[in-house]
Amino acid sequence: MKHLLLTLVFLLSINLTTAQSPKGKSVGVGVVLNDPTGATLKYWTGNSEAYNFYIGNSYFGDLTIGADYMQHYNAFNSTMFNVHLAGGVLVGLGNGNSGWIRKGKNDRFYYRDDKTFGLGARGMLGVNFVPRNSPFEFSFQIGPLVGLTPNLGFDFMSDFTIRFYP
Repeated sequence: MKHLLLTLVFLLSINLTTAQSPKGKSVGVGVVLNDPTGATLKYWTGNSEAYNFYIGNSYFGDLTIGADYMQHYNAFNSTMFNVHLAGGVLVGLGNGNSGWIRKGKNDRFYYRDDKTFGLGARGMLGVNFVPRNSPFEFSFQIGPLVGLTPNLGFDFMSDFTIRFYP
């Protein structure tokens, strides 16, 4: 009886840790708003690990394409809220919405007037909300962006995401 009880507790704890994605689904699609604004796809590879892919328009490029590795933590001891850390790369083509990122000393702005290719890396901290018995995930994240090419630059990105898990 003791072993049965321990096994039951173990199985319930696994169920709670896999409840990070809506209804245990592994693929979600949706929209991302702010920076970038466009489409997103999230692919869960484990209980707390996922990959986030996005394409859209941002200040980093008229066409911005990126991918992040995400690690989720149950920091609130909740089945509806969790925190995630993400890191990834992005490519920007064209000037972008406002065409700037902060550069070096005195936060001077610069433009990629020649519409060149831009490569950057970002690190994000976010909060996810998954309502009970819902196929939706809501997420907000913010973090630094380091522009690597054509010039070294620094800024922050933030976005709000809504995903549907069919």
